[in-house]
Amino acid sequence: MARQVAASDSVLEESNFSKGIIRDTPRTLIPTGGVYDASDFLLHQPGVAIKRGGTSYAGPALGTKSYAQGVVWSDFPAGGKLVGIANDGNLYTVTSGTTTALGGSTVTTIDKPKLRVGGGKNLLLFPQSNGTGAPVYYDGSASPATITATNVSAGKFCALYKSRLVLANQSSTPQRMFFSPTLDITTTWDANSWIDTSYPVSGLAALSNALLIFSYGHTERITGTNPPTTLVPAGDMVLSPLGDVGCTDARSIVVVDNNAIFASPRGVYLTNGVSFLCLTQQGLIETYWQSLFSGYDPSTWIISAGLYRSSFLYISILDNNGASVVNLMCNIPTRAWWRLTNIAPTMFSSQTTAQEELYYSDRSSARVLKLSGLFSPSSSNKNDANGTAVTPMLETRSVGPGTGIKSFGFSRVSYYMSDAASDNPTMALTVKTGIRASGSTTPSESPLLETTDVDRKRFTVAKDAQAVAVKLQQSNASANTEVYGIEVEYRGYPLTSDGVS
Repeated sequence: MARQVAASDSVLEESNFSKGIIRDTPRTLIPTGGVYDASDFLLHQPGVAIKRGGTSYAGPALGTKSYAQGVVWSDFPAGGKLVGIANDGNLYTVTSGTTTALGGSTVTTIDKPKLRVGGGKNLLLFPQSNGTGAPVYYDGSASPATITATNVSAGKFCALYKSRLVLANQSSTPQRMFFSPTLDITTTWDANSWIDTSYPVSGLAALSNALLIFSYGHTERITGTNPPTTLVPAGDMVLSPLGDVGCTDARSIVVVDNNAIFASPRGVYLTNGVSFLCLTQQGLIETYWQSLFSGYDPSTWIISAGLYRSSFLYISILDNNGASVVNLMCNIPTRAWWRLTNIAPTMFSSQTTAQEELYYSDRSSARVLKLSGLFSPSSSNKNDANGTAVTPMLETRSVGPGTGIKSFGFSRVSYYMSDAASDNPTMALTVKTGIRASGSTTPSESPLLETTDVDRKRFTVAKDAQAVAVKLQQSNASANTEVYGIEVEYRGYPLTSDGVS
């Protein structure tokens, strides 16, 4: 029996992308506002997907080194300084015009440096990743030096808690935490001021009233103010379990609004020191996140994270060869996630002064880069710092109510794409069909061309399918690209009396 075609067209409109990438549900069940995939589009504003701006160099290269292993921005009495760590361990100050080798002690670190103010000193502290050497410090003027205080310990990880420097995971005692004096940490330490945790420590995070101690599969916490000492062996600090959630890379730890965010192959988590929230689960990308860790080795892979304006979390995974596995951005208030490309961070550091910035050290060059330009795309930052054009991609969920076959006729895209010079940007169209989006065609109207204002272009779908998805892929640089909506027209095939659809 012939199908009976509905008399009029219906229109499905995708005009909200602010829930970001969603993978924990079939493509046809992704909720309104979600997309199947997006890269180099910012999705934090309802009603529009905006091409990100490019990255930029914070300064010249760190000498002639291969790559940058770390970065930290720190405030000193004479002013803020940006410090990069080269792959050979040498430290450099970085400005827009120069990089200056600091000389002195070298550093190999798998933890973010920390600034301690106390004892009349501002000291930027770098724990050593070998777990056998004492931390290196930099005071903003003299050459970096290793702490040589009596009884000072080694530790792969550090935190600042209750006016003390805490060091953890000395190679011979990976479960032990050592506590500094409360005043000058370059003077004698108490050899008996330590606490053993239940597992080898993989990272620390200091909140206002708790010190969080991470291992690969667990989190514990310390409350109280005074650690054990020779004079007061008991102290008042209490160690207690927090949960069976752990952190496998201290470079993924950030603290925001007295909450700690951290990562492992299980997910990206937020804790207030009492309970846990899984940000990847809440953003409906938990299965996608976990799928990225095939062959994962915590000793060679890097999971790093940074924070911009307290709302945007950047998180990156590099494999054992230093190649990028994924770069993600999360809008923390909404839990929406999307991807970035052409970024290979080894460490992030936030500048939180009046001129906010997020820096990262680059695995693909000996450079420190800035990320704030991502939020201000223009003709001047159409490319990333290495010259690669920012070419965003957006793939919608599969749309089509119910599981029955529909006749999809035309679709329309409302967009703005302005040329930055003579780059002649284009936007390729792909239509994917079926519940699993397994078939794909290129409409004859593809690619879309640059515009002078917001335009609404029609293209042909001409497919009978249960659902369709639309993919947009830009080529060549643009000053701005904004996608406001995608409309899909369809006619249904209602059931007939004999059950044939």
